[in-house]
Amino acid sequence: MTTETLNRADETTRRRPGPRATTALTVVGLAALTLVLRLIGVRTAYDVFVDEPFYVSLGRSVADGHLVPIGSGTPFLLHPPGFFWLEAAWSAIMPFTGDAFYDIHNVRILQALLAAGSVALLFFLVRRLAGARTAIIASVIFSLDPYLLQQNGRVMLETTTLAFLLGGFLLITRIAQHATAARTREAILAGALFGCAILTKDIALLVVVLPLATIAVSGWFRMRRAAIVAAGTAVGMYLVYVLVLLVSGYGSAFWTAKTGGLSRAVGTDVTTGFSAAGSPTLTGALWSQSYLFFGSYAIVALGSVAGLWLLIRPRVETDRIVGLFTAASGVVLGYALVFGTIEEQFLYFLSVPAIAALTVCAARLVGSGRRQTQETRFVLGALTALLLVLNVFSWSYIHAHTDDGQKQAHRWLMANAPEGSGVAWVASQTEISLRGTTFRTVELGTPEEMAAQHITYVVLLEKAVAEGYTDVSPATLKWYAQHSTKVFSYVGRSQGEVSVYRTNDASAW
Repeated sequence: MTTETLNRADETTRRRPGPRATTALTVVGLAALTLVLRLIGVRTAYDVFVDEPFYVSLGRSVADGHLVPIGSGTPFLLHPPGFFWLEAAWSAIMPFTGDAFYDIHNVRILQALLAAGSVALLFFLVRRLAGARTAIIASVIFSLDPYLLQQNGRVMLETTTLAFLLGGFLLITRIAQHATAARTREAILAGALFGCAILTKDIALLVVVLPLATIAVSGWFRMRRAAIVAAGTAVGMYLVYVLVLLVSGYGSAFWTAKTGGLSRAVGTDVTTGFSAAGSPTLTGALWSQSYLFFGSYAIVALGSVAGLWLLIRPRVETDRIVGLFTAASGVVLGYALVFGTIEEQFLYFLSVPAIAALTVCAARLVGSGRRQTQETRFVLGALTALLLVLNVFSWSYIHAHTDDGQKQAHRWLMANAPEGSGVAWVASQTEISLRGTTFRTVELGTPEEMAAQHITYVVLLEKAVAEGYTDVSPATLKWYAQHSTKVFSYVGRSQGEVSVYRTNDASAW
């Protein structure tokens, strides 16, 4: 071989990216795909969910200097403040303006960024267990999953919570795979990430404690101490938060909020979601959205089975970590379904680990070394291709149709309702959308209450009433429709019919 040939070979080697560079480019590409798919239509793809205006107002209260978020004039302690602190930090980049819809859309951009971070963490978690190719497949499924796209496209708590959980379980997997002197330090870091998840939504406590307690008791991965340290750090962070509340004089308010939340959790006071009296059934809601979310539902179902398989019969011992993550999330969701309050966004807790479990399980089947490997690869490849085609169809359909009925109702009122008009909105959370205008706004109540307050316009959200997010019954909704004139109507995918009714004689309510 000549010197010239060797020099050319060396030059080619230098130009070829190394493993780390290849991984970095892959992760950046997947994160960019995830981000772009969520930023397209960020203002029009999903109508405002009932909690979004309220959650954004809580973030604004923190940005205004309140360590404990203030909602409707009182401390909001039903959920921990982690996400609202994050919103306040985000406002340094995209400040709150006072326009409810504009602020909601700005925080949705933060949600898209958190989703992009989540897909990177998912990639590294799956790669540790099943290699880069499987990690890429898992990440693409996450990026295109229509249910995840919807949840990431709304200002909800779960996107942030799962991002922290993914980071924590990634570190737990690393600890299990490498017995190094840095185990305790990494366990503390994992616990800190788990603590951040709990401080965002405290139901994550079960998703954290159940797997770590199982590891500590079973002795799996020979990391009892690391599991205890991680769990102790996570729980300790939450207890510090509670202690700060008690010292600051919020003990009574915290107790009231948490006992009310506990009543919903154990099913003694169910007023919202699919378990509430008069609300649509969960099966009915799932069926009505199956034309868009069929692929998502299939992943959750198959991923749940795959998670149990990885937990009970792991090919590699560390497969059990994803199995524990999936099983714990399934326990939380299953309990809420049977006994407590089950709401649409809860499925996010199971959807994300289900993707990891399903792809890792599929990789184990393909690499089983059996004679059916070629057939298995073909079947799994065909199913994956079909799933991605379904998800692309769902994304295209959703983004081809505008779904912003509440924004349009707001625009109609601003253009047509006289200044100072009394306006009642069907849910107290969405009434925030009219703050800062010249309108007198109240939460919709009985006809007698509306007459006493001289309310001229009523804004009704069909789905919010049906799912129990307001005290107004469907019968009362029908009464208003019969005793007033419908002046605006928009039928959308998210909220059903969004309508504005007007009476020319406010005392006639």
